[in-house]
Amino acid sequence: MLNQIHSPGKLVRVPVGRTPVSALGVAPSWKPLSDRFGVEVRGLNLANVTDEDSSSLRGLLLRHGVVAVPDQILDPDQHIALAARFGRVTPSSAVIPGLNRAYPQIKVIDSRRWDGGLDAWHSVMQYMPEPAAVLVLYLRVAPPGGTTLRWLSRESAYDALDPDLKARLRGVRGVHHAPALDEYLRAFGPGRWNGRTITRVDPVEHPVVRVHPETGRLGLFIDPWSTQALVGVPAAQGRRLLERLVDHLTSPEHEASYPAEPGTVVLVDMRSTLMRATDAPGPRILHRVGVYDVRPAEPVDDRW
Repeated sequence: MLNQIHSPGKLVRVPVGRTPVSALGVAPSWKPLSDRFGVEVRGLNLANVTDEDSSSLRGLLLRHGVVAVPDQILDPDQHIALAARFGRVTPSSAVIPGLNRAYPQIKVIDSRRWDGGLDAWHSVMQYMPEPAAVLVLYLRVAPPGGTTLRWLSRESAYDALDPDLKARLRGVRGVHHAPALDEYLRAFGPGRWNGRTITRVDPVEHPVVRVHPETGRLGLFIDPWSTQALVGVPAAQGRRLLERLVDHLTSPEHEASYPAEPGTVVLVDMRSTLMRATDAPGPRILHRVGVYDVRPAEPVDDRW
């Protein structure tokens, strides 16, 4: 098996498993991706992470929401092992098969495929009772010029809401549903998610304002792609409120981006972010491994 690393004007193939020059033992350098969240870290080798290293990486992720680490070479086992440092690894999806029978945990996101070209703000599995908590993305192939990976901060967006709107959202829950995925279940057969057999994708409810289970910070837990309605709010009023929240959440002031080249690994806390990719012309292939979230919970009264 070969990996592909981009150099100007062409794709260069290198053997999977070859160790980059940098290592976790070398003091890393880092720089922010935006004023609000996200960080790039150089000088790490993520192929062989120790317990101490994973603790440091978790701290970085919880603090910054997104950690981009370029110049990595991971084989599938190393990719899955890295994700397992952050929790219990999920299947690639509840509805779409993974890389192959040997690696059902790896979701292949290929811009040339029917399921790989979603250039829209989205979360991952937010239409399930327990979404994905943390993702480990590994960019395998990118077009000349690379791929711009983009994120939104749920927490920045919540913090910027006016107090009256924060009070209005107290106790409001969103309905998350992706009925189009039932077509994939008919095509591929039943899926599995968190120990359950999935034969259809039913609506689920999550709080619009969620407390992060590890940091305690509050964020807007809506997904422009899957959040369909607001519970207990009249339909027309709910649509207007949801549109207002989506417009606010997707404002550029809450965004960070990263011009990724093949070999880039990105750790993403989906409890505090949303994501999308914007490509130059040409193929883009990402491998994604995720870990399970807990069921999202709203803050207690004294956290509002």
